[in-house]
Amino acid sequence: MIGIVNVQWFDNPGAVLLCYALQQTVGRLRPGEQVEIINYTCGGKIEKAGIFHKVAKVPAKVRTKVLGRKRIAGVKYGLLLRQRHERYEEFRKEYLNRTAGFRDVSSPILDTPYTHCIVGSDVVWKPDIAKVIDAKVYFLQFADKSVKKIAYAASIGTDDDAILQPLTSLYKKLTEDFDAISMREASGVAFMQPLTKKQIKEVADPVFLLDKEDYRRMIPVTGPMEGRYIYLYLLSPNGEAVDYAIGLAKKKALKILFDVHTDVNFKLWEEMQDIFEASVAAGPAEFLSNIYYADYVVTDSFHGTSFSLIFQKEFYTYPRISNGVDISTRMKNLLEKVDLRNRYCIPEKGEAAEKINYCMVDGKIAEMRKDALEFLKGVLE
Repeated sequence: MIGIVNVQWFDNPGAVLLCYALQQTVGRLRPGEQVEIINYTCGGKIEKAGIFHKVAKVPAKVRTKVLGRKRIAGVKYGLLLRQRHERYEEFRKEYLNRTAGFRDVSSPILDTPYTHCIVGSDVVWKPDIAKVIDAKVYFLQFADKSVKKIAYAASIGTDDDAILQPLTSLYKKLTEDFDAISMREASGVAFMQPLTKKQIKEVADPVFLLDKEDYRRMIPVTGPMEGRYIYLYLLSPNGEAVDYAIGLAKKKALKILFDVHTDVNFKLWEEMQDIFEASVAAGPAEFLSNIYYADYVVTDSFHGTSFSLIFQKEFYTYPRISNGVDISTRMKNLLEKVDLRNRYCIPEKGEAAEKINYCMVDGKIAEMRKDALEFLKGVLE
């Protein structure tokens, strides 16, 4: 039996879809062997939900006092967020083979006799995880010596030396008994390689292990809205990205579909309802649909960028700052791999770059996929 650890429990499309892709790929490489997701539902510091995330659970009388004149919009938003979560849960139940959920690092689930344990992808090795008790799970410390321990496309999430250098001894200790290590970003390889005698390999995010047709089967037949549109998918506030999307929409006579799943985005949408149409209750399949049917994608998300590439979209990627840390390395690294550096942070409002040559891009993605599959096949054997 093979166990996989990542952050699929988090309601983020990339986290869930990469888990599905890795599970499917490992299953194809080891037919007849059971593959299951170790459903540990913690992982470093998690931001507390804001008032609008919680609103659906608040009694009606309290909602009225708290939200005032915005009560109706707020209540509707809260209910849509609940529907979003339900869609994530439905997706997990349908597509992921998971253990029971648990939060205790001493859970008997971790005593399962796995032959291989794989951790990855996503920011499973970020400092906020390495420094706390969650490291027992995400660095596979629960597995005994008979279990082959593999890191697939693990990400540290930052290349900030001020953050990472004080933690070199910790990362060295946490990874010393791994049988094979691969990282998602070149910067991760550069940081980890001096800490081990093992050769660390840079590999593609799991979503690239599957192709366009694998994902298209999940997408609803009809698109999310009538008419042509730009899909604006932002995880952090970014005025430049918003301004660019508005300018491009005016120039191309397109609508804007704005993904509204954070309080900041909700407040922005409230101010610009005449410009943006909201996508709130989007689960993983709806996220794929929003990109698949779009004319353009404007995003600060790694997986927003990744699926734009997979679905051969015209897209523009902007920097992302989280808790004061620039975590754009992963996007820049990916765009360099497919020779699309000009799609990062477009400066001119409303101007569209030259059309993407997807014959070239698809060839580079095929090379990434082949290289990643060879790595996985080798370590699993």
